Amino acid sequence: MSSSAVFLQSESDEGPSSQWPAIALLAAAMGFNAALAIINGHAAPMSQFQVVAAEAAIFAWTIFVIIRRFPEAGPNIRLATPYLAGFILLFVWVTLTNGMSSPKPLRDFLVVLLFFMLGALCTWRSLMGAFRTLTLMIIAVSCVKGWFPDLYVNIFQPASYYVNTRDAIQNAYDQSGLFQNAFAYSGRFSFALFDDRRLSSIFLEQVSLANYAMVLAIFAITFWPRLSRFDKPLYLASIAFLIAGNSSRTGTALCLAMLLGHPGAPSSAIGAALKALRS
Repeated sequence: MSSSAVFLQSESDEGPSSQWPAIALLAAAMGFNAALAIINGHAAPMSQFQVVAAEAAIFAWTIFVIIRRFPEAGPNIRLATPYLAGFILLFVWVTLTNGMSSPKPLRDFLVVLLFFMLGALCTWRSLMGAFRTLTLMIIAVSCVKGWFPDLYVNIFQPASYYVNTRDAIQNAYDQSGLFQNAFAYSGRFSFALFDDRRLSSIFLEQVSLANYAMVLAIFAITFWPRLSRFDKPLYLASIAFLIAGNSSRTGTALCLAMLLGHPGAPSSAIGAALKALRS
Protein backbone atom coordinates (compact mmCIF):
# COMPACT_ATOMS: atom_id res chain seq x y z
CA MET A 1 0.00 0.00 0.00
CA SER A 2 1.35 3.43 -0.92
CA SER A 3 1.99 6.01 1.77
CA SER A 4 -0.78 8.20 0.38
CA ALA A 5 -3.32 5.49 1.13
CA VAL A 6 -2.28 4.69 4.70
CA PHE A 7 -5.25 6.45 6.24
CA LEU A 8 -7.86 5.24 3.75
CA GLN A 9 -10.04 2.19 3.89
CA SER A 10 -9.15 -0.66 1.58
CA GLU A 11 -11.41 -0.92 -1.46
CA SER A 12 -12.30 -4.43 -0.38
CA ASP A 13 -13.20 -3.44 3.17
CA GLU A 14 -16.54 -1.77 2.57
CA GLY A 15 -19.20 -1.68 -0.09
CA PRO A 16 -20.68 1.46 -1.64
CA SER A 17 -23.58 1.50 0.83
CA SER A 18 -21.20 2.06 3.75
CA GLN A 19 -19.58 5.04 2.05
CA TRP A 20 -22.57 7.29 1.44
CA PRO A 21 -22.93 8.64 5.02
CA ALA A 22 -19.38 10.04 4.99
CA ILE A 23 -19.81 11.54 1.51
CA ALA A 24 -23.21 12.99 2.42
CA LEU A 25 -21.75 14.55 5.56
CA LEU A 26 -18.97 16.18 3.57
CA ALA A 27 -21.49 17.64 1.14
CA ALA A 28 -23.74 18.78 3.99
CA ALA A 29 -20.88 20.48 5.83
CA MET A 30 -19.85 22.37 2.71
CA GLY A 31 -23.29 23.27 1.46
CA PHE A 32 -25.54 23.83 4.46
CA ASN A 33 -25.08 27.61 4.38
CA ALA A 34 -26.13 27.68 0.73
CA ALA A 35 -29.20 25.57 1.53
CA LEU A 36 -30.17 27.80 4.46
CA ALA A 37 -29.62 30.89 2.31
CA ILE A 38 -32.04 29.58 -0.31
CA ILE A 39 -34.63 28.92 2.39
CA ASN A 40 -33.98 32.36 3.87
CA GLY A 41 -34.44 34.05 0.52
CA HIS A 42 -37.42 32.13 -0.79
CA ALA A 43 -39.30 30.49 2.07
CA ALA A 44 -38.74 31.70 5.63
CA PRO A 45 -36.22 34.03 7.31
CA MET A 46 -33.35 32.22 9.00
CA SER A 47 -31.62 33.20 12.23
CA GLN A 48 -28.40 32.28 13.99
CA PHE A 49 -30.29 29.52 15.81
CA GLN A 50 -30.88 27.59 12.59
CA VAL A 51 -27.21 27.90 11.64
CA VAL A 52 -26.05 26.61 15.02
CA ALA A 53 -28.64 23.82 14.92
CA ALA A 54 -27.49 22.77 11.44
CA GLU A 55 -23.85 22.66 12.53
CA ALA A 56 -24.75 20.73 15.68
CA ALA A 57 -26.72 18.20 13.64
CA ILE A 58 -23.78 17.71 11.26
CA PHE A 59 -21.38 17.26 14.19
CA ALA A 60 -23.71 14.77 15.87
CA TRP A 61 -24.17 12.78 12.67
CA THR A 62 -20.41 12.77 12.07
CA ILE A 63 -19.67 11.49 15.57
CA PHE A 64 -22.37 8.82 15.20
CA VAL A 65 -20.88 7.58 11.91
CA ILE A 66 -17.36 7.50 13.36
CA ILE A 67 -18.45 5.60 16.48
CA ARG A 68 -20.54 3.18 14.43
CA ARG A 69 -17.65 2.43 12.08
CA PHE A 70 -14.91 2.53 14.73
CA PRO A 71 -14.59 -1.26 15.26
CA GLU A 72 -13.44 -1.91 11.70
CA ALA A 73 -11.87 1.49 11.01
CA GLY A 74 -10.09 2.01 14.31
CA PRO A 75 -6.56 1.44 12.92
CA ASN A 76 -7.11 4.19 10.34
CA ILE A 77 -7.97 6.82 12.94
CA ARG A 78 -5.92 5.67 15.92
CA LEU A 79 -3.61 8.69 15.65
CA ALA A 80 -6.50 11.13 15.79
CA THR A 81 -8.23 9.71 18.85
CA PRO A 82 -5.59 10.76 21.45
CA TYR A 83 -5.50 14.27 19.97
CA LEU A 84 -9.28 14.51 20.28
CA ALA A 85 -9.28 13.31 23.88
CA GLY A 86 -6.34 15.54 24.80
CA PHE A 87 -7.84 18.68 23.31
CA ILE A 88 -11.19 18.10 24.99
CA LEU A 89 -9.46 17.64 28.36
CA LEU A 90 -7.42 20.80 27.76
CA PHE A 91 -10.55 22.71 26.79
CA VAL A 92 -12.36 21.57 29.95
CA TRP A 93 -9.35 22.46 32.12
CA VAL A 94 -9.06 25.96 30.62
CA THR A 95 -12.80 26.47 30.99
CA LEU A 96 -12.78 25.45 34.65
CA THR A 97 -9.66 27.49 35.38
CA ASN A 98 -10.95 30.68 33.76
CA GLY A 99 -14.54 30.22 34.79
CA MET A 100 -15.66 30.88 31.24
CA SER A 101 -14.68 29.95 27.73
CA SER A 102 -15.73 30.39 24.13
CA PRO A 103 -16.85 27.21 22.37
CA LYS A 104 -15.31 28.40 19.09
CA PRO A 105 -11.80 26.91 19.63
CA LEU A 106 -13.35 23.52 20.38
CA ARG A 107 -15.66 23.82 17.39
CA ASP A 108 -12.80 24.75 15.05
CA PHE A 109 -10.67 21.87 16.33
CA LEU A 110 -13.52 19.39 15.93
CA VAL A 111 -14.12 20.48 12.34
CA VAL A 112 -10.58 19.50 11.38
CA LEU A 113 -10.23 16.35 13.45
CA LEU A 114 -13.68 14.84 12.95
CA PHE A 115 -13.56 15.30 9.21
CA PHE A 116 -10.06 13.84 9.10
CA MET A 117 -11.47 10.81 10.89
CA LEU A 118 -14.44 10.76 8.56
CA GLY A 119 -12.17 10.81 5.53
CA ALA A 120 -10.23 7.89 6.95
CA LEU A 121 -13.42 5.85 6.78
CA CYS A 122 -13.61 6.31 3.01
CA THR A 123 -12.06 4.24 0.28
CA TRP A 124 -9.85 5.91 -2.28
CA ARG A 125 -12.53 5.60 -4.96
CA SER A 126 -15.26 7.22 -2.87
CA LEU A 127 -12.96 9.99 -1.62
CA MET A 128 -11.83 10.74 -5.15
CA GLY A 129 -15.40 10.78 -6.38
CA ALA A 130 -16.42 13.15 -3.60
CA PHE A 131 -13.63 15.63 -4.36
CA ARG A 132 -14.34 15.51 -8.07
CA THR A 133 -18.08 16.05 -7.66
CA LEU A 134 -17.75 18.83 -5.10
CA THR A 135 -15.09 20.59 -7.14
CA LEU A 136 -17.25 20.54 -10.27
CA MET A 137 -20.20 21.86 -8.27
CA ILE A 138 -18.11 24.63 -6.70
CA ILE A 139 -16.71 25.63 -10.08
CA ALA A 140 -20.19 25.69 -11.62
CA VAL A 141 -21.60 27.95 -8.90
CA SER A 142 -18.48 30.13 -9.05
CA CYS A 143 -19.03 30.61 -12.77
CA VAL A 144 -22.60 31.69 -12.07
CA LYS A 145 -21.43 34.28 -9.56
CA GLY A 146 -18.60 35.45 -11.79
CA TRP A 147 -20.51 35.87 -15.03
CA PHE A 148 -24.13 35.97 -13.88
CA PRO A 149 -24.09 37.76 -10.50
CA ASP A 150 -27.76 38.74 -10.70
CA LEU A 151 -28.77 35.09 -11.04
CA TYR A 152 -26.49 34.17 -8.14
CA VAL A 153 -28.07 36.83 -5.94
CA ASN A 154 -31.56 35.75 -6.98
CA ILE A 155 -30.82 32.17 -5.93
CA PHE A 156 -28.91 32.69 -2.67
CA GLN A 157 -29.50 36.30 -1.58
CA PRO A 158 -26.30 36.20 0.51
CA ALA A 159 -26.56 39.74 1.89
CA SER A 160 -29.97 39.03 3.41
CA TYR A 161 -28.77 35.69 4.77
CA TYR A 162 -25.77 37.16 6.57
CA VAL A 163 -27.74 40.08 7.94
CA ASN A 164 -30.31 37.66 9.40
CA THR A 165 -27.96 34.97 10.68
CA ARG A 166 -24.71 36.75 11.53
CA ASP A 167 -25.94 40.23 12.42
CA ALA A 168 -23.82 41.50 9.55
CA ILE A 169 -24.13 45.18 8.73
CA GLN A 170 -24.74 45.80 5.06
CA ASN A 171 -23.81 49.09 3.45
CA ALA A 172 -27.02 51.00 2.84
CA TYR A 173 -25.68 52.13 -0.53
CA ASP A 174 -24.88 48.59 -1.65
CA GLN A 175 -27.78 47.25 -3.66
CA SER A 176 -25.90 44.29 -5.14
CA GLY A 177 -27.40 41.71 -2.77
CA LEU A 178 -23.96 40.12 -2.32
CA PHE A 179 -22.17 39.65 0.98
CA GLN A 180 -20.33 42.94 1.51
CA ASN A 181 -16.97 41.35 2.33
CA ALA A 182 -17.03 39.57 -1.02
CA PHE A 183 -15.97 42.81 -2.69
CA ALA A 184 -12.38 43.94 -3.07
CA TYR A 185 -11.78 47.38 -1.63
CA SER A 186 -9.58 50.08 -3.07
CA GLY A 187 -5.88 49.40 -2.62
CA ARG A 188 -6.33 45.73 -1.78
CA PHE A 189 -4.43 43.06 -3.72
CA SER A 190 -6.67 41.75 -6.48
CA PHE A 191 -6.41 39.86 -9.75
CA ALA A 192 -9.56 41.76 -10.84
CA LEU A 193 -10.81 38.74 -12.76
CA PHE A 194 -14.39 39.87 -12.11
CA ASP A 195 -13.71 43.53 -11.40
CA ASP A 196 -14.23 44.11 -7.67
CA ARG A 197 -16.29 40.95 -7.07
CA ARG A 198 -14.58 38.04 -5.34
CA LEU A 199 -15.83 34.52 -5.91
CA SER A 200 -17.45 32.68 -3.02
CA SER A 201 -19.48 29.91 -4.71
CA ILE A 202 -21.63 27.72 -2.44
CA PHE A 203 -19.86 29.08 0.64
CA LEU A 204 -21.40 32.55 0.10
CA GLU A 205 -18.33 34.23 1.59
CA GLN A 206 -14.88 34.41 0.09
CA VAL A 207 -12.69 33.07 2.91
CA SER A 208 -14.08 29.54 2.82
CA LEU A 209 -13.67 29.33 -0.94
CA ALA A 210 -10.00 30.29 -0.66
CA ASN A 211 -9.62 27.66 2.05
CA TYR A 212 -11.17 25.05 -0.24
CA ALA A 213 -8.74 25.98 -3.02
CA MET A 214 -5.83 25.45 -0.62
CA VAL A 215 -7.23 22.12 0.59
CA LEU A 216 -7.70 21.06 -3.03
CA ALA A 217 -4.09 22.00 -3.75
CA ILE A 218 -2.88 19.89 -0.82
CA PHE A 219 -5.08 17.01 -1.95
CA ALA A 220 -3.88 17.21 -5.55
CA ILE A 221 -0.19 17.39 -4.62
CA THR A 222 -0.48 14.55 -2.10
CA PHE A 223 -2.27 12.17 -4.44
CA TRP A 224 -0.89 13.44 -7.76
CA PRO A 225 0.55 10.09 -8.94
CA ARG A 226 -2.83 8.42 -8.39
CA LEU A 227 -5.01 11.06 -10.04
CA SER A 228 -6.66 10.25 -13.35
CA ARG A 229 -5.99 12.08 -16.60
CA PHE A 230 -9.29 13.89 -16.12
CA ASP A 231 -8.66 14.92 -12.53
CA LYS A 232 -5.16 16.36 -12.95
CA PRO A 233 -6.11 19.19 -15.34
CA LEU A 234 -9.44 19.63 -13.54
CA TYR A 235 -7.79 20.31 -10.20
CA LEU A 236 -5.01 22.48 -11.61
CA ALA A 237 -7.46 24.62 -13.56
CA SER A 238 -9.88 24.76 -10.62
CA ILE A 239 -7.21 25.90 -8.17
CA ALA A 240 -5.98 28.59 -10.55
CA PHE A 241 -9.51 29.80 -11.33
CA LEU A 242 -10.66 29.86 -7.70
CA ILE A 243 -7.56 31.64 -6.44
CA ALA A 244 -7.61 34.19 -9.27
CA GLY A 245 -11.35 34.79 -8.93
CA ASN A 246 -11.13 35.00 -5.15
CA SER A 247 -8.00 37.19 -5.05
CA SER A 248 -6.85 35.48 -1.89
CA ARG A 249 -3.42 36.67 -0.81
CA THR A 250 -2.85 33.72 1.52
CA GLY A 251 -4.20 31.26 -1.02
CA THR A 252 -1.99 32.65 -3.77
CA ALA A 253 1.14 32.51 -1.61
CA LEU A 254 0.52 29.03 -0.21
CA CYS A 255 -0.50 27.46 -3.52
CA LEU A 256 2.59 28.88 -5.21
CA ALA A 257 4.75 27.66 -2.33
CA MET A 258 3.24 24.17 -2.59
CA LEU A 259 3.76 24.12 -6.34
CA LEU A 260 7.35 25.35 -6.25
CA GLY A 261 8.22 23.17 -3.28
CA HIS A 262 6.83 20.00 -4.80
CA PRO A 263 9.49 17.47 -5.89
CA GLY A 264 7.87 17.26 -9.30
CA ALA A 265 8.11 20.99 -9.97
CA PRO A 266 10.62 21.80 -12.73
CA SER A 267 13.80 23.35 -11.38
CA SER A 268 13.55 25.99 -14.08
CA ALA A 269 10.20 27.12 -12.64
CA ILE A 270 11.70 27.42 -9.16
CA GLY A 271 14.69 29.32 -10.50
CA ALA A 272 12.48 31.68 -12.45
CA ALA A 273 10.33 32.33 -9.38
CA LEU A 274 13.34 33.03 -7.17
CA LYS A 275 14.78 35.35 -9.80
CA ALA A 276 11.49 37.23 -9.99
CA LEU A 277 11.39 37.61 -6.21
CA ARG A 278 14.92 39.06 -6.13
CA SER A 279 14.20 41.60 -8.85
